[in-house]
Amino acid sequence: MTSDAKIIALEEKILFQEDTLNKLDEVVRKQYDLIDALTRRVKALEEKTDMLRDELENQPATITDEKPPHY
Repeated sequence: MTSDAKIIALEEKILFQEDTLNKLDEVVRKQYDLIDALTRRVKALEEKTDMLRDELENQPATITDEKPPHY
């Protein structure tokens, strides 16, 4: 293999690696965006769950919550 052929082969490998890195970077960016969106949704659901739990705890006891007299 001549030195020109070796240089061409190395350049091809470098171009392939750069392309692969660019594709992986895009995948990682999309995954980050998805994780960020899911994290925001989980936080919103946690807040809503906490709010509903507080509302439920603050409601007065209803007749169905009371034990019957024979207990």
